[in-house]
Amino acid sequence: MENMKDKFIKIPKNIYNHSEIRELDGDYIFYYCWLLDFLQYSKKNPDYQENGLPYVIFTEEEALKFCNIKKGKLYRIKPKLRSLGLIDYKEQRSKKQGVSTPIFVTEFDLWEKNKQYLINKNSGNKVKQPIESVHGFGSRETVGSMYETKTVKIAKVI
Repeated sequence: MENMKDKFIKIPKNIYNHSEIRELDGDYIFYYCWLLDFLQYSKKNPDYQENGLPYVIFTEEEALKFCNIKKGKLYRIKPKLRSLGLIDYKEQRSKKQGVSTPIFVTEFDLWEKNKQYLINKNSGNKVKQPIESVHGFGSRETVGSMYETKTVKIAKVI
């Protein structure tokens, strides 16, 4: 799945406003931004959706080529982004050359809203006025896997 229509990879301007992301080096951000770019294509193509959720197929070879990273680094990037809740995927039972499992990518703005909701929820602040109910990976609490059914409403603090 190659989207070469755009000549540039977009990086969300406020991505470094979060301490967890500020700790990461540029390869993590660059890989995530490639996934975000591919996600835009997946949203328009029903062949790249599972239960209505768009996913990305980004093989190891493509990641090494487009992101200019080594295999060992890729094996550190994916679990870290997953632990932050930026992506989710099922582990392959047997590794196959040139094959990728679907990668579900959380759009950054949804990740931010969910993060703010969890911070407020855990700190006891009153959370009012739901912005939207998001039914997709971006709405799930980051402690769970996207394959669980727990969904939260994203809310705005007043």
